[in-house]
Amino acid sequence: QHYIDWLALRAYSMRSLGDPHHASLKDMRAALGEWTERGVPPRQLVLGIPLFARPGAALSTAGDRNEALRLSWRELAQSPQHRPPHGDRRGDVFTDVRTGKTWWASGPNTTRAKVAHVLAGGFGGVALRDLHLDASEGGLSLLRVASDSIRELSKQRLRLAQPVSLFQRAVTRSRSEGAGGQEEL
Repeated sequence: QHYIDWLALRAYSMRSLGDPHHASLKDMRAALGEWTERGVPPRQLVLGIPLFARPGAALSTAGDRNEALRLSWRELAQSPQHRPPHGDRRGDVFTDVRTGKTWWASGPNTTRAKVAHVLAGGFGGVALRDLHLDASEGGLSLLRVASDSIRELSKQRLRLAQPVSLFQRAVTRSRSEGAGGQEEL
């Protein structure tokens, strides 16, 4: 604890949770929870968020680390070949129209939720893995989503802050100055 500035947590591709989504909110909670339970202060934990997708079945085989089963967020989000089931490109699930393969990613909606959790929990921040895989379109760029989320949530926190009283009762005359006791403003 005294020798570590921060610890980056790879909260994705966690086979042990049995979730087809390789970068889910469930993974995030499990990774952050594991290290806070071990006594690491939240401010020292940085959440890793991948900028790539994996097919759901990619995590089912023990010992299979086939890195070819990755697709960049840029390619997934901008390609007409990969379609979200409900037409929302800000989601996490995309289907390859040629093969029917389902790809899972930490899309804009999940990235926004992860940033909110990190800020609310007092964690050290987020780290985006493989920035060169990000989408170039502003609305689909996960770097932009994370940055905008931090800015928006920080503003909300400032607006919701409870007012602090800057004035306290002040003693204008001490007991030693006379028999009259203390006078308060």
